[in-house]
Amino acid sequence: AEELSKKFMQQNVELQREIEAFRSKLDYIVTFINEKLDQKKTTPATSSSVSMLQLAFENMQQTEMKLLELKLKSVSQQEENDLLKYLMEKSQNISSIEQMQLFAIIEQRLLEREIDLVRQELEITERKAVQLEQAVNFLYVFIFNYYYSYFEILV
Repeated sequence: AEELSKKFMQQNVELQREIEAFRSKLDYIVTFINEKLDQKKTTPATSSSVSMLQLAFENMQQTEMKLLELKLKSVSQQEENDLLKYLMEKSQNISSIEQMQLFAIIEQRLLEREIDLVRQELEITERKAVQLEQAVNFLYVFIFNYYYSYFEILV
């Protein structure tokens, strides 16, 4: 029983490290996107368009994160309720070692759900980064074609 408890504790530490790694990667991606957008703002013609894209990206990311959080909170709340019911039913005939094991399992599940949330946040951010880069590239092609056709008319 003590070995099982140590195993769960070790897994919890590993899961927390994984969560931090995912959060760091997510922060890096968001910072990278913002830096790219700031670089694109140097051209006066594209400055307002890039600002609008950046604002839209940030709003979209915040909304998706809130929705994802609510969905995962709902699922995790149901799981916690089920586990608490189980614990209440078993609490009269359970030893302290078994109780520690159950709490370790609950903690591990909470950490696993948090990892899933961070993974989903990361996937959403990566998809949005690709979409945003495509939108910025499209904008540059459009502006280039506009100026090119304008100069053709002048020549």
